[in-house]
Amino acid sequence: MNAAAPNQLYSWDITYLATAIKGQFYYLYLFLDIFSRQIVGWQVFEAESSRYASELLRDIYWHEGLRPGQVILHSDNGSPIPKGYK
Repeated sequence: MNAAAPNQLYSWDITYLATAIKGQFYYLYLFLDIFSRQIVGWQVFEAESSRYASELLRDIYWHEGLRPGQVILHSDNGSPIPKGYK
């Protein structure tokens, strides 16, 4: 996949952020515009949730002025939200 201009192709991922409590994490959701290499949205949550990802992406669409279907969303390691997570 190639992007010829900004707001055509986004990549996203969830990064685990360790806390002071062993085994407890925060989760950084990050969306990156592939063409410009700019972060278009990010948020830290206390859990992995498809609802959180959807809400953040909705905010990005509003902030960036995107139209439905304008952006292809790519995740390089398959589904970032494991089955069974809400």
